[in-house]
Amino acid sequence: EDLCSFQVLHLTATNPPPCLQTYLKEHNYSEFIILTETWLKQEETKYSSIYGYCDVFKCRTSRGKGVAIYIKKDIGYEEINIEDTEDCNIAAIKIEKLKYKIIEIYRAPQMNPEDFFDNLDEILGRYKNAIII
Repeated sequence: EDLCSFQVLHLTATNPPPCLQTYLKEHNYSEFIILTETWLKQEETKYSSIYGYCDVFKCRTSRGKGVAIYIKKDIGYEEINIEDTEDCNIAAIKIEKLKYKIIEIYRAPQMNPEDFFDNLDEILGRYKNAIII
């Protein structure tokens, strides 16, 4: 697939549109679906697949948190393991045919903004051509 341009759909899982699966079928144009605040534990991810998409999860360790990236099945990707911090969940992929990386970061509301921006600076320094969501 030619990925000179692509669309990303971002949703907060704790407040998704009604009937999320139906919504996604009707809006099947997005190559990537990004969910924040999934509230999922690792063992629950097997029940959260979306037809036509592969997925990458970083699961919560406490109430709230959790992120997911869904990638259309015909797009080659590689998962990048970026260590979570106490107040951040991070999921990341490298798109095989492009030099881009998609990095999703969920910042817990109680996290000190200065600490968050320090973490963000470090990530941006390590991963060139990153799209941060």
